[in-house]
Amino acid sequence: MEDDFIMVNKTSFPFRTIRIVLEDDILKEELKLKRYSYITGVSYGGWYDGKEIVIKSKKTPVIQLNGRSEDDVFSGFNDTTRNEIRKTEKSSQYIFKLPDINTRAILGLYKKFEIAGNRQPRASVYFRDSLFAGAYCDGVLVAAIICYNSFPYLRVHAIVSAGVEIISDRRIVSYTTRRLVWELCQYGLKKNYAWLDLGGVNQKDPQKAGITAFKMSFGGELINEYTYTYKSLLYSYVRALFYKRR
Repeated sequence: MEDDFIMVNKTSFPFRTIRIVLEDDILKEELKLKRYSYITGVSYGGWYDGKEIVIKSKKTPVIQLNGRSEDDVFSGFNDTTRNEIRKTEKSSQYIFKLPDINTRAILGLYKKFEIAGNRQPRASVYFRDSLFAGAYCDGVLVAAIICYNSFPYLRVHAIVSAGVEIISDRRIVSYTTRRLVWELCQYGLKKNYAWLDLGGVNQKDPQKAGITAFKMSFGGELINEYTYTYKSLLYSYVRALFYKRR
């Protein structure tokens, strides 16, 4: 019923929806004017207290880049992460591409990864203007990271990997995904980004302990992230009716 976009709006008859990521001025304006039936936005600031707006907060780990050297950033990773990254640097079987223009393959990998986890994958248009990073082992795509590219912030949206039918040695998935984060850090340093945001973590859910530990292994700082959501009364009513009839 609803589609999410990065700074792109779409008519979903009879509604118009918009998703705004890390663009506070635009988000504030749209929440004030309410020109869309459905508005959602992500911000690092808890600045809005208006009516009809639902605000949710969670923690997200960010790796500070601005004013730091590569050595400084790398030394902040834990021992396991540094060792696994070094293993990829010693082997010619690995190739890392950033940006990776093979977006169709990465989106295909993303779709399979989400379906395998019983999650609904988003439409490819959702990733328009995203930054893609791909990891290849012996020429086969084995892992990828998709980022929102909202300068001066890089924010990870999806970390995905191939299934056991493609890569049975799961250590390779661990090595390559950690290396991709390091590649993103180096990219951000060269392009003068403020930080790399690894995406929200849930420290209370034991089922998400693995991905939380992975994200925290890079020594990032936990900061607050806020999600703002507005839904018109008509939109909420029609959406509820739609799902009730499914």
